Amino acid sequence: MELQTLLCTGDPILDIYIDGDGSMRHFNGGALNIYQNIVALLLETDLCMKIEYAYPSDGDFIKGDVFNCYTICRTPLHEEGIALASDDTKEIFYTPCGIPELVAEYKPDILVLGDYNKGVLNTIKWLDDDEFHGAECAIVDSRYRSLDMRWINKCKLKIWHATDKEYDKEWAKNFDYVYWTAGPKPVVVLKGEKPIATIEVPSETKIVNTCGSGDTFTASIAACIFAYKDVSEQALISYAKFAIGVCQDVVSQPYTSTTKKRINIECTLQT
Repeated sequence: MELQTLLCTGDPILDIYIDGDGSMRHFNGGALNIYQNIVALLLETDLCMKIEYAYPSDGDFIKGDVFNCYTICRTPLHEEGIALASDDTKEIFYTPCGIPELVAEYKPDILVLGDYNKGVLNTIKWLDDDEFHGAECAIVDSRYRSLDMRWINKCKLKIWHATDKEYDKEWAKNFDYVYWTAGPKPVVVLKGEKPIATIEVPSETKIVNTCGSGDTFTASIAACIFAYKDVSEQALISYAKFAIGVCQDVVSQPYTSTTKKRINIECTLQT
C-alpha cells in the first residue's frame, strides 16, 4: 500500500484547565491533539513534512476566533481533587466549510478524522459524493458515532478507534478493523466482529490525567501506519502495543499532553 501523505482533520477543541489557585492553562484538544501527537511521534523522520491539518474555514475562523468549542476540566492540582470528566461549556458547532475541497485537492493517502459531533465531520454538503477523494486508509476517532460515513466510503482500508461504551457492533460493520480501548482495561483489536488480539494495559503507571489519551491512541496508530506502510494483521496488532505505551506517557502528565515518545529516523519504535 502506497502511503506517502497524511491529512488530519476534525473538530478542534480548546482544553482549559483550572488549577487550585484559580490559574488557567490552555491546550489544543480534539482533532488538533491527534495531529500534534502524530507530528511529535514522527519528528525524527522526514515524514512530518508530509502531514497536513485542515481547519474549517467558517466565519469564526476568519474573524480570528479559532475555537468554537471548549472543554473545561480541573487538574489534579485542584483543591477539589482529580476530575477526569470534562464538561462542554460552549455549544456552538463548526461547519466543514473548505475541508472537503482541501481533502480533494491534497488527495491524502491516509485520512485521520477526529469527530466529536461538533459539526466538522457530520456533513460534507459542500462536495458532491462523486467528487470526494477516497484515501488508501482512513483512521476514525468518532466519539458519538456521529461521523458522516461519506467521508470514508471510498477509502480502501477503514479503521475505527472506539473508546469504552461508544463501541457498537452494528456501527463497527462500517470498518475493516476496530481498536477498542477502555482506560485501564485490555485493548481489544477486532477484524470485523471477530477479536484477533487482546492486549493488557500496564497497571503500574501512575495516572495523573486521562484527558486526550484517546486522541493519543488514534495518533499513534496513524503514525505507525504512515511510518511502516504495513497494514497486515500482525502489524496492526503491534501498533496497538506501541499505542498503549504512548498513552502511558501522556496519562502520567497533569494536562492534555503531547507525547515524548518517537518513531526514529529508521522508523523503529522507541518504547
